[in-house]
Amino acid sequence: MGWAVAELENLELKFALRLSFDTSTLPYMNEWKMMGEGLYVLAIEPINCAADSGRGPAREQKLLPFLEAGESRRYTLEIEVVEYP
Repeated sequence: MGWAVAELENLELKFALRLSFDTSTLPYMNEWKMMGEGLYVLAIEPINCAADSGRGPAREQKLLPFLEAGESRRYTLEIEVVEYP
C-alpha cells in the first residue's frame, strides 16, 4: 500500500485543502455531502472499513476492525493548505 491524497480546490479563492493518509491503516475514504438550500457541507474522511454497505454487513463478513481491551492504534494524516498564485 502507500499514501493516498485527496484535494478540495476552490479556484475562485485560489487555494486548496490537501489531505494525505496512509492506506495501510486507513484503506478507504468516505465522502458525504449535505446540499440544503442556502447550506452546503462536504466532508472527506479516511476510514478503516468500507462504509457503503454499513457496519452490519462488514461485521458479518469479519471486515469490521475491533480494538481489544487495552489495545491502541495510531493513524497518520497530513493536512495542507495549498495557495495558488
